[in-house]
Amino acid sequence: MGYHDYKLILCDSQTVTEEVSDYYVDTELTSPGWEKGRPLEVVINVETAVTGGTGYVFSLVHKASGAPTLGDVTVASVSVLNAELTKGKEIKLRFPDGVAIKRYVGINIGDITSGESMVISAYIQPVG
Repeated sequence: MGYHDYKLILCDSQTVTEEVSDYYVDTELTSPGWEKGRPLEVVINVETAVTGGTGYVFSLVHKASGAPTLGDVTVASVSVLNAELTKGKEIKLRFPDGVAIKRYVGINIGDITSGESMVISAYIQPVG
């Protein structure tokens, strides 16, 4: 993990089962124009291996008003099996090209089966 802007952190050593990230980014603009600049991605670092279950779905979400919640509009997502979620694993979710990102951005973490738990950190950074 390299250097990253602390204001773009979505979670920091968060224990997750099925929930939204501890933090979110508020761009303070209705249409921040992120799709016009350098491509961005969310980097999710697994800090402790998963216990129980079969896997997780990581979703990049956005909305026009209020903090992200479960069920928000998904911009990008990836499903990862628990066998791959080992300590040190890095998962990247790229912001899709040409999609106008709304004011509030966060991640949702959904478990495929119940009883799973792990610790992750996540942040937004430029691709590359």
